[in-house]
Amino acid sequence: PAASFPRPESPILIGVAGDGRLAADLQQMVTGRTSGGRSLAVLPLDRDDHPKSLHVLFVTGTEAERIHEWADAVRGTPTLVVTDAAGALDKGSMINFVPSDGRIRFEVALTPAAAAGLKLSSGLLAVAKTVVPAAATP
Repeated sequence: PAASFPRPESPILIGVAGDGRLAADLQQMVTGRTSGGRSLAVLPLDRDDHPKSLHVLFVTGTEAERIHEWADAVRGTPTLVVTDAAGALDKGSMINFVPSDGRIRFEVALTPAAAAGLKLSSGLLAVAKTVVPAAATP
């Protein structure tokens, strides 16, 4: 959401937990690129970091046992939590990459995304392997 950026020129901040090499590679890939007119910045995260100002938090498989902790650390903020570990949607992930028929696909959980105030596009949902619908509110 636009309100999650302190200034109009603020970059999209992507935190990577668990794999510093992946964070460095991702930073190289996004250098000079933009999304929605904003530059992209990648921050490697250590276990003791408190990722409150991120827009995307990617928790790698090496941190699979701590997905719940990382997701809790950004709860209440408009941060998209992305993972690549089996069962991650049950631990607070919103988008989880999974191998499928020799390819990498992704699954989506709408409840945590909605709780974070995030709206995922219908185009994204249409190509997801699995979409776990939002829980009904009483």
